Amino acid sequence: MNRLVAKQFDQIDAAISDVRELMAEVREAMQKQQETRDELLMENWGSKKELATLHRMARDYERLESENTKLRGMLDDFRDRLGRVLACTKALRGEFQP
Repeated sequence: MNRLVAKQFDQIDAAISDVRELMAEVREAMQKQQETRDELLMENWGSKKELATLHRMARDYERLESENTKLRGMLDDFRDRLGRVLACTKALRGEFQP
């Protein structure tokens, strides 16, 4: 075989070897990027789920706060009425005691 042709075949073999190594590196880099992407997607999904939970909790809190305010008003009204009943009871008791 001609030395020039043999040298060119050797260069081609070296180039093919370099390309194989480069492709292996690219595959490894792509795998790492895919793993990083998957981790970020899971983190993003978790954040979205947490945000939805916080929105629901905020909505529930507003509803509960409104209901609590209503119940406090009812309790205050109940205390006022109970105070009047107590005052009337004391007055009646004073009238019926000798």
